[in-house]
Amino acid sequence: DDDGLIGGDGGRRRRPLDRETPAPRPWNTPAPEPTPAPGPAPHNCPEHPWDFDRSGCSNLLDNCVSSRCCRDSGRICVEKNSEYALCMYPDRCTPHGLVNPDDKPIWRTPWSCQCLG
Repeated sequence: DDDGLIGGDGGRRRRPLDRETPAPRPWNTPAPEPTPAPGPAPHNCPEHPWDFDRSGCSNLLDNCVSSRCCRDSGRICVEKNSEYALCMYPDRCTPHGLVNPDDKPIWRTPWSCQCLG
């Protein structure tokens, strides 16, 4: 009778599973590269230098088409169309996405997601 246990009456324990275990890596072998998580592609937006003067840049909710820069150093001026752009994190914009259903019908258009600066 094979119940998957080995040992005598007092020391019964489970039999090891029949599976292959990978050979251990030598201590100086680099680990394999992790598979990247699915998500938006990395942005190709220009980054301003850390000492860039942001005094003439747009605030968070202001249209940044004219200034082409944002006061918040972590955000980039991203274009919706030739008339409107917004300061956002560059990886948050999805080309042809971000249509706001609460906008007036004339403004329910997708974003180009071009980086203005």
